[in-house]
Amino acid sequence: MKKLYAAIFFFVALLLLFCIYTTKKTDKKNLTSMLHTAFWMAFVAAFSHVFIAITQNIVVATLAYFVFYSCINWILLALLRFCISYTGLSRHLNKDYKVLPRLGVLLAALDSLVLLSNYFTSAAFTCKAILWKDWHEYFITEKCFYFHFHIACSYLLAAAIFFVLVFKIVRCPPVYWSRYLTVLVCFLITIGWDAFFVLNRHPVDFSIIGYAVAAVAILYFTMIYKPNYLINKILGHIEDNSEDMLVFFDIDGKCIYANTSALRSFGYRVTNLDEFQNVVSDWLADKGFEADTPSFSAMCSKVINGKTYHFEFTYHTLYDHGVVEGSFFHIRDCTKEVNSYNEAYYKAAHDSLTGMYNLEYFSETVSGVLKMDPSGWYVIVTDIKGFKFINDLFGKQTGDKVLVYYADLLRRSSAPNNVYGRVANDRFAIFTKNVEEAKKTFSNIGPELGALIRNSNFPIVIHAGIYPVTNPAMSVMSMVDRALLALGTVKDSYEVFIATYDESLRDKRLWENKIIGELDGALASGQFEMYLQPQTDRDLKLCGAEALIRWNHPTEGLLPPAWFIETFENDGLIIKIDYFIWQEACKTLQRWKRMGLDDLYISVNISPRDFYYVDVYKTFVDLVKQYDINPACLKLELTETAMITDSERRFVLIDRLHAAGFQVEMDDFGSGYSSLNMLKDIRVDVLKIDMLFLYKAKDVERSRIIIKQVVVLARELGMTVVIEGVETEEQLKFLLETGCDIFQGYYFSKPIPCAAFEEKYFKTDK
Repeated sequence: MKKLYAAIFFFVALLLLFCIYTTKKTDKKNLTSMLHTAFWMAFVAAFSHVFIAITQNIVVATLAYFVFYSCINWILLALLRFCISYTGLSRHLNKDYKVLPRLGVLLAALDSLVLLSNYFTSAAFTCKAILWKDWHEYFITEKCFYFHFHIACSYLLAAAIFFVLVFKIVRCPPVYWSRYLTVLVCFLITIGWDAFFVLNRHPVDFSIIGYAVAAVAILYFTMIYKPNYLINKILGHIEDNSEDMLVFFDIDGKCIYANTSALRSFGYRVTNLDEFQNVVSDWLADKGFEADTPSFSAMCSKVINGKTYHFEFTYHTLYDHGVVEGSFFHIRDCTKEVNSYNEAYYKAAHDSLTGMYNLEYFSETVSGVLKMDPSGWYVIVTDIKGFKFINDLFGKQTGDKVLVYYADLLRRSSAPNNVYGRVANDRFAIFTKNVEEAKKTFSNIGPELGALIRNSNFPIVIHAGIYPVTNPAMSVMSMVDRALLALGTVKDSYEVFIATYDESLRDKRLWENKIIGELDGALASGQFEMYLQPQTDRDLKLCGAEALIRWNHPTEGLLPPAWFIETFENDGLIIKIDYFIWQEACKTLQRWKRMGLDDLYISVNISPRDFYYVDVYKTFVDLVKQYDINPACLKLELTETAMITDSERRFVLIDRLHAAGFQVEMDDFGSGYSSLNMLKDIRVDVLKIDMLFLYKAKDVERSRIIIKQVVVLARELGMTVVIEGVETEEQLKFLLETGCDIFQGYYFSKPIPCAAFEEKYFKTDK
């Protein structure tokens, strides 16, 4: 019998060694380290009972009991630390609560010291041999006074474990109770088992078996056993609270489960899975779904309760070792994503104000149409003449209203297969085959738009440029550019509203781009040259000259101003060549001054655009100062257009130029519509009249009368009259009779280089 009990305790020790080995194989290092300690202590305690059972020596028995009693509290301490970590309290308890395991260490250590001192004092327990059944000299202990400290430490540690588990159970949801009740029940059974042997004073203390079984049970239920109920419960909550829909079918294709989201989304109750199955099948029928398909994905849109929903279906067959177990659908509601994408796509493709395609999407759409139907199309670009004034005079809100209404009129009045787009502020592009219908629309649309601003005195005119699509492979952007080139030829006209593109417009644009790119290099390399055209007085004596510019192009030859001046004015580059001429004129006047010819003058032109880029007054004052010339010798020619624009400032500027000693000429007098009105306010020194005024007249005699009266008017106002464009002796004779002061034209000389001018006139004078 004695050997049987030794074998039992030895078997328990082996079981605990197996548990120690098992804990090393788990990946929960923090928890298993604590159970690892508990198992080692239990192993030592169980092995000490083997010695108690087989020893014949009271000293060995006493030491074995010391080891056994000491290990009990260290086992409880390891279980306490395990429970604190297992319940997650170690992550949430503050520093005050962390004293609990530290206090346990102190109690276990004190208990071990008390029990160790028992070897010398016998104050905790005494060991004696008894005869029990057929055993001889089986050793048991008699508890003494200090043994009660050991009992108190044990039950304090047990109470702490109980508190931790109950505290966690009270605070967690019921679905998790099984995790902690299992540990609590195992622990309570162990304490009860231990109490039974303590109170019953059984000769053989089997309490260590209870601790060992409890540790093994805890290891199993916390580390090895998978609580399927808990997992299924949590998965059920996840499925029911998931926004995605899950639908499961058995091997016979019968719907056996649909989560709450699926039933809510499809509008059926949980008890109606059969009908729900039919709905899902109907939805997928038009997508080519077949039940024997291993996997399948599709997008589907359906109207539910008057609202459109978008779903992504994913179907999978479930297999177990190659045998079909069933199948399931994962259905994701993509309505928000699809609507957000559609909204973002619409914003990216459409103009936010009018709802028309923007330029990029217009180009993309037109390209797609041309691939399918490449012939007979036109690209038309329109704009509203003077649209900026609508915003300035009537407000941006009215301007936007006009644009929206115009876009709507285009859509309503044109063929349904047309493509429309807003390519700029007030510019719209139309892609159509019926160009004549489009022209009719433009001619009738103005009055309707005019009604929006409620001002009959402000007519709205639509200009259009048309590009016939002759090369469908050309980029749509290039087509739009060609239509814009045609539009540019009529955009300032009140007589011609529609222009059609031809290659000459493209050639002109290419030429403009070419000379714009070459301007800086031409100035740096001296390709530009100042030409002078002489001006003579009534005695036909040279009194001065007008400075003109020519471009000695290395490949194109000598270019007249008409080939580049307008381009540079439109692109804001005119100031570069104007300043070049101003500077060349000053250099020439300086040279003439040194030659003793300081009674001659040179007239230079000031473009209306120059006022936007330089301080005209400061520029000319600095130039005459730099070259030390008389300001009166540098005459400044201003066009009537330059004076009309911001007239108040121009009047002040002319007064300042007069004060600085300059003379100001009004060039091309009579070509505008406000010349007489200008004369009453502006104090110019010279009126310059072009003989084209006479050539273009239907009634020459009436024109002659007007010229005579203008000369009389100029004399009354103290102005000098210069006539340019004189080509015949008859013209000169007439002009002398009318009293003109100065003459310029081919009759005297065409514009010639400065060196030729000086050689011709100055040597003759000598």
